[in-house]
Amino acid sequence: MGMLKLAEQAAASTPVSGSVVIYPKTDGLLYMKDDTGTETLVTTPGYVLQPRKNGLINGNFQVWQRGTSFTTINEYAADRWRSWGGPQTFTISRVDSLTDFGTSRYAMRVQRNNGISTTNNLNIAQGIESLNSYKYRGKTVTLSFRARRGANFSGASNQITAGVFYGTGTDENPVGMTGQTTAFSSAVTLDTTVTTFTVTGTISSSATQVTVWFTWTPTGTAGVNDYYDITDVQLEVGSSASEYEQRSYADELLDCQRYYINTNNQGNTVGGTWDVTSGRNYHIPIHFPVKMRAAPTMTWYNWSSVGFGTPTFQQIGISGANIYANASLTGAGYYLGYYSASIEL
Repeated sequence: MGMLKLAEQAAASTPVSGSVVIYPKTDGLLYMKDDTGTETLVTTPGYVLQPRKNGLINGNFQVWQRGTSFTTINEYAADRWRSWGGPQTFTISRVDSLTDFGTSRYAMRVQRNNGISTTNNLNIAQGIESLNSYKYRGKTVTLSFRARRGANFSGASNQITAGVFYGTGTDENPVGMTGQTTAFSSAVTLDTTVTTFTVTGTISSSATQVTVWFTWTPTGTAGVNDYYDITDVQLEVGSSASEYEQRSYADELLDCQRYYINTNNQGNTVGGTWDVTSGRNYHIPIHFPVKMRAAPTMTWYNWSSVGFGTPTFQQIGISGANIYANASLTGAGYYLGYYSASIEL
């Protein structure tokens, strides 16, 4: 079966009588023009039918499988977003406000804790796996986002810096890539109200991995509101930013689960109950909601049991695994708990 490819255009010609023409425009949205010359938007702005334009996952911070507050540097917080730098006493947390952030609702808050005088950089980043980075090779791209600062934000001149790294390895640590180079970056000045910013540059034709990052350097001693909030982060091909691509929570969660799954966040226990025989193994198959990037590292926690030792994971693959446990009694027995599966960059 062939594939229909529509070329972007500023506008289409009026079709012959009784016909319509459907075409994508340079704003990334799909339009229809009828035989009267009337143009109609086929897809609601931000909710698109065509392939995703945003190269980032969870750019509006609606998915937080690990929790909603973090104080450890160099770890993941909101799904697909990690901190790096330090050492520093800080908190990354979810902010929830339809009033402040509109339809996106959520933002990530990066805050130096009150009374802290440490001034090491505070950085956040999202790495794009190699398979999804190749399309940026040699291209002009635009990074856009919305952000605001707290009343006591201590960054020099109220600025943070936004930028893009590229590397020449494959699926490496996104802030420690082979040949890591800054493709482009720019300092932006924050206000206490939410403001939209854009940064544009070109990715090297030798790039095999791309990382979006934000950094700021605190000064002095932190006040109560030494933070910035950020949301609607988007990386797209082109020299200008388009409207943020809104996606459903379900779609965003599935994309995040290619890299990390946490059943505790979903309230889903795994396990079983049997009439067991001492010394025998009992297993349960796990089927992941999506195929993961590679076979993950799995952790079993908050588990409880009667008549079983600690369960173990075996036959781990990209689509699922098996949980095994050895019975320690003969009679009624069970084990229940939660698991996480991680194959982050």
